[in-house]
Amino acid sequence: MKKEKRFIITEIYQDDMHAVDKVLVDTMTNVQYLLHQEGSGCSCTPLLGPDGFPLLSSNPVPHPDSLPKVKEEIPEEDLIHEREHDEPIETIKPVRIKKRRKKHGK
Repeated sequence: MKKEKRFIITEIYQDDMHAVDKVLVDTMTNVQYLLHQEGSGCSCTPLLGPDGFPLLSSNPVPHPDSLPKVKEEIPEEDLIHEREHDEPIETIKPVRIKKRRKKHGK
């Protein structure tokens, strides 16, 4: 039996390359939280209504980007190609590597 996730991401906002805001919902209490990530820092706080009580989500739906991606299984016979006996072997042209000269006087 698969364990249910307690928190799901319902909204994602990205304002620049380093800052991301996500709205999380606690599936047990339906309380909404704001998660702010910037660089290596992170903060989380409950979203409050005008009355000062936490905002509740009536029907939380996970954001599509937060769902795990399903990897397509490729059959092993499609991954391996054995060379036929009369098939030529592809050769690679040798590459000459130049050595860096040392600068004199430094």
